[in-house]
Amino acid sequence: MEPRRRPRRKRHPIRNIIIILILALFAGGTAYGMHKYQSLKNTVKSSYKASGVKKLRNVDEQLSAKKPISILDVS
Repeated sequence: MEPRRRPRRKRHPIRNIIIILILALFAGGTAYGMHKYQSLKNTVKSSYKASGVKKLRNVDEQLSAKKPISILDVS
């Protein structure tokens, strides 16, 4: 009885090259996108400066001081 031969694996060089190129383009695009994102993030972060203005006002102080207030009714 003869020993069984393993079937030869088919090689697909063109398919493999195409897959590698697609993966390389995807990795390069991801790296480029992250670079642009970080650049934009740093630009926005450096352009913002807090003004130190108190955002909220004390409504009780406004009413007790008899100052005019505005009310927005959305209905």
